[in-house]
Amino acid sequence: MKRLAGTLAGAVLLVTVVLVATTDERLFGLVTDGQIMTRTAYSMVSLGELGMARGHAVNRPRPEGDAVTRYGIGPSIVQTIPAGLAAPFEKVFGLGSSQTLFVLEQILWVVLASLGAALF
Repeated sequence: MKRLAGTLAGAVLLVTVVLVATTDERLFGLVTDGQIMTRTAYSMVSLGELGMARGHAVNRPRPEGDAVTRYGIGPSIVQTIPAGLAAPFEKVFGLGSSQTLFVLEQILWVVLASLGAALF
């Protein structure tokens, strides 16, 4: 059992290292779907509401004058963590550096999913 736990830990570590080493964070946030989820998360953190500015072809306009994401609230709730940490992170590391937080969060979810699959 101890050997299996060590093998599992090694596999998870390997997956994490490979993802961190090979991920190009410049590509994250370029697709409209991801932009909508991130903007909704930002709206939740900074404004305390779910609405976001209209402008994307795939968002859902509301009578209040703003819009909501068509993907449900789950992905945006998950992204509130890096969205909330973005401003202090950028004060320390510079403008645009918070992209790293969003990428690391995505890697964390992939690693957790792989761990869950292995345990299952």
